[in-house]
Amino acid sequence: MLTATKETLGETIRRIREEHQLSSKDLAAQLSLSPSTLSKIEANQRTLSRQGLAKLAALFDIDEQELRVKQLADKMAYELFGESDISDRVLQVAEEKLKYLRQKNTIQGNIEF
Repeated sequence: MLTATKETLGETIRRIREEHQLSSKDLAAQLSLSPSTLSKIEANQRTLSRQGLAKLAALFDIDEQELRVKQLADKMAYELFGESDISDRVLQVAEEKLKYLRQKNTIQGNIEF
């Protein structure tokens, strides 16, 4: 169901909603959102909360972690979109920083931001 990796999370939500023949009003109600908010999420103008991701995952029997991966990937992609000359380097440094923080977290306990 989440096979289209190039889709944004909003596009994925719209596609899944349409595949299940749900109106945006019906899905919004099931996610405790207004139809306007759901419309903005599907148009990638707003993000869905973690609680909303959990509800969506349960509703459609989708892996919540995969939805979160899509959400974070969208965030990174939008942030780097205008930085084409350095985006690859930013991703490389971010990956190195993640490794460092995980190692530091293992040694010192939880890191809080």
